Amino acid sequence: MSDDGQVAEIAGDVPAGFSPGRVVTLLLLVVGLGGIGYLGVESVSGPPAKYPFRGQVLFNGQPVTTGAVMTQLKGNPLDIAIGPLDAEGRFELTSDGIKQVSKGTHLVSVSSMAPGMPPRPLVPDKYLTHRTSPLRITVTSDPAANEVVLELEGELTAPAPLAGPPGGGGPGGGESPPAADDAAGAAAGEPSGEEVVPAVE
Repeated sequence: MSDDGQVAEIAGDVPAGFSPGRVVTLLLLVVGLGGIGYLGVESVSGPPAKYPFRGQVLFNGQPVTTGAVMTQLKGNPLDIAIGPLDAEGRFELTSDGIKQVSKGTHLVSVSSMAPGMPPRPLVPDKYLTHRTSPLRITVTSDPAANEVVLELEGELTAPAPLAGPPGGGGPGGGESPPAADDAAGAAAGEPSGEEVVPAVE
């Protein structure tokens, strides 16, 4: 069979009206519909469900009554909640203005500082940030399981003293200037370090 005959036979097997461009268009349409369906499922599922969560914070067995508990949903640093501590060290987490928090595992930190300059931490430093805190909570759909006692342990770190102005004689300011020492000695009736020359008549 000649080449012309083979071409004619193959052409006879192609359906009438077949167009490669039409096939490509159909493929793009199928892919597009699939993407729209995926986005539709994502929009229907929405963000994680939220449930109430409460607890109490103890440090060496005593309630922590100053500051707040702060949480961050694991894997989503924008999903945060906060729970101010009351006089018994109890808290209830609030997120987006409602007393609920997203379902899942959360990183937990306890921000508790005494007023003053500089502020003095009332809990060990490791609990102050999510990066170093070992605390975790798991929020579920079971209200009975959404309550916890966070027990903190460790030693408090004393804040570094504030440095005063150089030579000011205040905290961290070093020694008093000689003029001030001489004035203080004169007031107490002590001789100053300067030599007194008698007047010549």
